[in-house]
Order: sequence, then C-alpha cells, then structure tokens
Amino acid sequence: MEAFLPAEEQAFQYVIGLIVAHELQPGDRMYEPELVQKMGMSRTPIRTALSRLVADGVLEKVHGQRGYQVPKLSLEDMEKVFTARQALEGMIAREAAIHRTELEVEELWKVNEREMNIVLSRKEATQLNELFHRKLVRMARNEYLERSFEALYLRSSLYIFYFGRFFLDGQSRELSSHREGNNYTYEEHRAIIQAVSDQNGELARQLMEQHVYNTWRIRVINSPFFDG
Repeated sequence: MEAFLPAEEQAFQYVIGLIVAHELQPGDRMYEPELVQKMGMSRTPIRTALSRLVADGVLEKVHGQRGYQVPKLSLEDMEKVFTARQALEGMIAREAAIHRTELEVEELWKVNEREMNIVLSRKEATQLNELFHRKLVRMARNEYLERSFEALYLRSSLYIFYFGRFFLDGQSRELSSHREGNNYTYEEHRAIIQAVSDQNGELARQLMEQHVYNTWRIRVINSPFFDG
C-alpha cells in the first residue's frame, strides 16, 4: 500500500485490490471492524471508503444485514452497465477531441506506450487502463460527465475483474490472455488517441463506443470462463 495516499484512498484501493485478486467473490460479505483490524486504521476513513464503494456500485449495503456485500452479478445488469458506459464514454471521447491540448495528447501517448509491455501484471494493466480513461474524461472539461463516469466505470470493472480474459487465476492463463486481450486494448486505445489528436470528435466517439463494446462482448461475455 502506498503510504503517501490519504487513509481513505488506501482503504478504497485495498478493497479494490481484494476484488482484483479474487479474494472477494460476488456475494461475499465484508465488515468494517475486520478492515480496521487488518489495516491498522481508524474507523472514519474506512467507513468513508466503504460508503464511496457503495455509491460507486462496487459494494452493497443490504438493508437489515450487517456489513457490506460484493454485488451478485448478472447478464442483465452487465448489459445495462456497459450500454450506459458505451454511450457516456463515446460522448467523453468526442468532447476530449474538441478540448484537448497538445500536452494532454502527449500524456495519452506515454500511457499507451506503457500498455505495450507484454509482461504487465494484472495490477499494472488495471492501473494503466484506468489512467487512460480518466485522462480522457478530464480532457472533456465537463464535471457532470466525470461524475457519471465514476460509478459506471467501477461497476463495469467488476465484470472485467471477475470474468475478463486478463483477470484469471494462474500465470499461464494471465500471460496468454494478455496477448489475446490486452494487446487489442492497446491498439484500440492507440486509435482513439490518434482521433483525439486529430481533433476528429466523431471518429473518437465511434472508436470509443466500439472499444467499450469489445470489452463487454468479446473480452467478458465471450470469455470461455464466463458462466453468466
């Protein structure tokens, strides 16, 4: 855990890490006192982080029950989440192309170059993908798009973490899925960056919508490990 992060962010990232590592599964419950003990942290930042995770759809607070629950996932919910994300991020890409600066485009290229690395770990791939999408949403210069993005991105990430080709147990599967899935992600990101750099908003929108669709249909639903 990066010590320089605020306590709330440390707690937030700790729970996300448990999900990425599959140490928490859909339907599993977690309790505030357990986190306080494991992290050696006071209740306030942990409670704030858990509330944020609930607001973002990563955890659920079930009425009348103690603790927090990882949501039980379904094909119907996944379709709703990715359909909404497809429309929202298409709009974000279009706006980013209109408002981008040369420096911001250069930062996107640097992220994309790092994505080329075929030996990226799951954690590194997750961080770079999130960085790419977050940079784009900031480039759109619209705080309302940014607020909407937060919840949709994290909720859709649950499906990627549990069912995506790159987030499987075992080193051989992980490396194989990286070649099959993450290289495509790198190439799709590269095309989006070029459209943004060219200030071609309509093309950037189309490419982003296709990218989100590919993540949903090809890398998650069509994964041989997805059982719905």
